Amino acid sequence: MPHMNALFRSTLHGALGLGLVSLLAYSIWAFAPRVAGSEIGMYALIALVYLTGSGLALCGLLKGEKRLRRFYAMFLPAFAGYAVLWSLAWFVIKHRPGEWADRGAAP
Repeated sequence: MPHMNALFRSTLHGALGLGLVSLLAYSIWAFAPRVAGSEIGMYALIALVYLTGSGLALCGLLKGEKRLRRFYAMFLPAFAGYAVLWSLAWFVIKHRPGEWADRGAAP
């Protein structure tokens, strides 16, 4: 079953790649929180790492040509919207209730 083998490899590549992107993104929080200058800057920097690294990690899940471009065309607006809504909920409503408010808006 060559199709299942390709699906497994793509899924494994995506899972390991996004895991690495997550480690890189949250290592900012763990090891260099002051690099961004503020809490808002730190969240923005983490989001930037996710936005840039996710395409490399996950574009292999798409078929055809220009996979990276097509992935970013779909993912960037969705993730940017999520990051803005989450940040607004966290900074405006504050802490736990802000997390709950944002999760209530999730699909």
